[in-house]
Amino acid sequence: MKILGIHDGHNSSACLLINGDVKFAIQEERLSRIKNYWGIPELAIKNCLKSHKLSIKDIDLIAIASNNQFLIPKQNITRDSYMSSMHLALEGNFSLRQHISLIKATLFDKIKLNNFSNKKNYRVKFYEDIFGKLFARKIIFIDHHFSHYATATFGSGFWGKHKFLTFTLDGQGDGLCGTVHLIDKKRKVTKLTEIPANNSIANFYGIITVCLGFNIWEDEYKIMGMAPYANPLKAQKIGNKFLELFDWFGEDFKMKDDIKRFMDRDERELKKRINEITKFERFDNICGGIQHAFEEIVSQWINNYIIKYDVKYVALAGGAFMNVKANLKVSQLSKIDNLFIYPSCGDETISIGAAMAAYFKKLEKAPIPVKDIYYGNSYKNSLKKPINFIKQNKNLKIFREKNIEKKCAELLTENQIIARFSGCSEFGARALGNRSILANPSNIDNVRIINDMIKKRDFWMPFACSIIEDEANKYLHNKKNISSPYMIMSFLCDKNTDKIQASIHPRDNTVRPQIVKQKDNPKYYQLIKYFNEITEIGGVLNTSFNLHGFPLVEKPDDAIKVFLNSGLRYLALEEYLIEKTN
Repeated sequence: MKILGIHDGHNSSACLLINGDVKFAIQEERLSRIKNYWGIPELAIKNCLKSHKLSIKDIDLIAIASNNQFLIPKQNITRDSYMSSMHLALEGNFSLRQHISLIKATLFDKIKLNNFSNKKNYRVKFYEDIFGKLFARKIIFIDHHFSHYATATFGSGFWGKHKFLTFTLDGQGDGLCGTVHLIDKKRKVTKLTEIPANNSIANFYGIITVCLGFNIWEDEYKIMGMAPYANPLKAQKIGNKFLELFDWFGEDFKMKDDIKRFMDRDERELKKRINEITKFERFDNICGGIQHAFEEIVSQWINNYIIKYDVKYVALAGGAFMNVKANLKVSQLSKIDNLFIYPSCGDETISIGAAMAAYFKKLEKAPIPVKDIYYGNSYKNSLKKPINFIKQNKNLKIFREKNIEKKCAELLTENQIIARFSGCSEFGARALGNRSILANPSNIDNVRIINDMIKKRDFWMPFACSIIEDEANKYLHNKKNISSPYMIMSFLCDKNTDKIQASIHPRDNTVRPQIVKQKDNPKYYQLIKYFNEITEIGGVLNTSFNLHGFPLVEKPDDAIKVFLNSGLRYLALEEYLIEKTN
């Protein structure tokens, strides 16, 4: 069975599921070169079909994530447009027309005139206009949180082997911000709860992000990165005040009833409460405060259900779990033996979840658990044109290496910075070695050098580390041996910190590792192994190969463009090493 999975919201994507296995997946931003593209992923859908030489006739089902999704046909909903809407909701400077529109929307919401069916029909028509009637007839819609649930439940590998809990948590989707399901060893699924969207702790985190001058759905990681710099007592005090805005009902959290809000439309009351808490407080302490509150609510929520149902295996999905510091706290819960978090678990992965859910509903068979996520294109057979372009550039030297991984390791030993383009592109938010910038992690100056060369990151933001699995225990405090191949976990680094100091958070000594297994990426594993043989350092600094504010490179042309427009000296393009002569 061939299923096309689609997400057409913020950071849209498409995937191809064949007989329960993800065979291809890509985000629209990689092809459109528009960061966090929001709209119908036309290029990604066409790429999915092209990857396996399929047409619409060959597809059995088209599963679109989310019953309710705002779309403008053939157009990207820009960051400026949704940020201006968010600022309007927080400040309340409504024009007469906007005020009337708000009243109508509030009324329609109360009497349920904004029903999902009408919006689904519009979306089907948008797809029909682009891809035709046959495409439209094959469309089914999968609930937003059920799509997240499917990635965690089936991606984990726990299905049929263990009793486990699946949690989904994000800003909002189809009227919810969270769900909890219990799955027993006989595959019986019980939905335990669902939390309405206006109680969302993740959305609250996003609103704090906006109040601090950053972008919602994009810059929350900057707040998380600053949090360890806060005065711990000040952060806890602010965080506890944030916690007073929430109540507990049984196992679940809920925003207090006296906070009147029309979510993302009128947030003036919530903004007033936030201002009362944060007035005259330092930026770092506010960051520490919201991170404290977020960790407390998320870990308590999960722990409540673990204790009640006596469960030791937990699977997580949803954008809230991109917060790796909260994931660390969850992993430390004493009752948890094994924790799985779906890689890049924001909304970009619900195209995969929708396809998985459709497969399960149709055949009552579980999709195949996630392995590696190098789901994208390989361009190894499309290098002739870019290589000729490089050869014609007098400022570049090019060498075809017999062992490019060994050569890269030698250059890293000499403290050179290398951009690496190899094999199939990785799916999601994290660079996992195939579209990465690499450096020697023992040299702390490399943080400044990389930022000056290309990244231009905020000064407090750490880089990540790729560590081969044989060496991971030399650096990570990971007594539960929790798997971390996708940079979705963080761990305390309390051993040999000098060896990887450029890729750990300098304030709290945590690291967000990609533990590289040979079977997942043999060439990248071998590169790091060569580096370890020379230096006795079992990892390399890894950051995404892109210019600041742009998506990861996807094609060789993207890689060359970024290389030429940055301070990078070396580019490893498959087996070719390219060096700037000037």
